[in-house]
Amino acid sequence: MDDNPGAYHGPQSNKLYSVKDLSRVITPTGIELSGGLHEYIDYFLGSYHGGRNESYLYGLIEKRLYDYDLPGAYPTAMSLLDYPSWKDREVVVPMDLETFLGKYSHRLVRSYTALKVKFKFSEKVRYPCLPVRVDKSSIIFPLEGESFCTGLELLLAIRLGCEVEIIGGSIIPFSSQIIEHGSPLVKVDDDPEMKNCLSENLFLRNLRYPQS
Repeated sequence: MDDNPGAYHGPQSNKLYSVKDLSRVITPTGIELSGGLHEYIDYFLGSYHGGRNESYLYGLIEKRLYDYDLPGAYPTAMSLLDYPSWKDREVVVPMDLETFLGKYSHRLVRSYTALKVKFKFSEKVRYPCLPVRVDKSSIIFPLEGESFCTGLELLLAIRLGCEVEIIGGSIIPFSSQIIEHGSPLVKVDDDPEMKNCLSENLFLRNLRYPQS
């Protein structure tokens, strides 16, 4: 194993059966040699739904419609992520929400968390936030159902007063090897196109490894 603290080390114990090639992992041999990857990969695959872009109204719109798009939104958000600490991964078993928050609330923000939950929003909630896949290409956000979701999506649902039961999941905390430094990614005043739609600077964290 590479002793370089900046080197990426995945969860697999065998390079031939890594997360890069799930067709190898989801086999009898892959399950045995993938280093436990098969035990939680389903939750993370199920919780990935891509970007969300929707309109809450339909039909003829006679007024001007604005669709705001932030340049570099995805890589900027991804820059806030840390490397996963595979050795500290925790398996989440079925439990009620109060028990779950008592054990894991401190880890839901700074971690890779994927859960399967049963939920029910109040009818007063106009915009539910837990995704439910209905077919290969369609996702809805109903008031009630079962969802594969991330920890941040769950926190938002809780803020909306959602009733939640945890069915299962996995939590991989962020690694503590990264030192954070903030620097401006772009200034609004430097870009006329962004000046009209953004009110403050976007920031990108420079991630550096500890000096040996």
